[in-house]
Amino acid sequence: MDIETKWLRDFLVLTQCKNFSQAAQLRYLTQPAFSRRIQALEKSVGYTLINRTKQPIELTRHGEEFQNIAIDIIKQFDSGLDKLSQLQNDKLTIDFAATHTLSLGLYPLLLDKLAQHLPEHRTRLKVADADDCIRLLKSNNCDVLLAFHDSDLMFTQFNSFVVTEVQFVPVCLTRQKSRFSSFEMPIPFLAYQPHIFLGRIVNKLLAMHPYINLQTVAEAPMADSLKMLMLQGLGIAWLPKFTIQKELDSGEVCIIGDTQLQTRLEVRLYQQKNNSEQQKLLWHELKNKLEHCF
Repeated sequence: MDIETKWLRDFLVLTQCKNFSQAAQLRYLTQPAFSRRIQALEKSVGYTLINRTKQPIELTRHGEEFQNIAIDIIKQFDSGLDKLSQLQNDKLTIDFAATHTLSLGLYPLLLDKLAQHLPEHRTRLKVADADDCIRLLKSNNCDVLLAFHDSDLMFTQFNSFVVTEVQFVPVCLTRQKSRFSSFEMPIPFLAYQPHIFLGRIVNKLLAMHPYINLQTVAEAPMADSLKMLMLQGLGIAWLPKFTIQKELDSGEVCIIGDTQLQTRLEVRLYQQKNNSEQQKLLWHELKNKLEHCF
């Protein structure tokens, strides 16, 4: 059996998106090329992993079992590479974990601040959903976690400080605003998957406004996926404002509803407590330079 790790990563992205077109875009491939790689994986494994007759797609029984195998393989592979990398310059490297949305929107800004204030440090980034990021931190597979603060999660074992606050707002294409002006009429809704952190936040907002009549037309695990669907005119979505600032400034996109449908989310850095003296010193430096830095 000859399986390439890139096929495993393709497969895992597809299990999150449940859509070949979206997964291909996230893997920077054309859809035909992406489909061929999934087919090559299935041929090597010897089983059909994807039920393509369903929309969104579903995993077969073999696919569900193989998903766990693929996750374990990629984690072990990445962990091994990280250990090799640590041999080069362990003292000056900071391992970050971040959610997909923050890795694209705020992590680059954080790196710029680090380059200004702590130029002697290098960084490595691991990207996962919020719950997996927490597991990375708990298992000491990262030094620092960049994440939205969730009061429902148990962060008592971690040190933390606020990096910034971001607005979380409902948006649509400006040309569709009049169509979506009344929340009493059925409005096409682009939702996060319910177990995703941002999905839980949206559900809390909606629970406080039962008059809103939303009709879910698509679900996705990442803000960037929902942004893409919203820009195609498929409905409204709640997004961190920094992810759509360019489109808001150009007038292509607008915020809808009143401020009661918006909220502010803290973005924090987290670190395990009871670390080594070196880790405590690193944390002191990070807090001194990055607390409320944006």
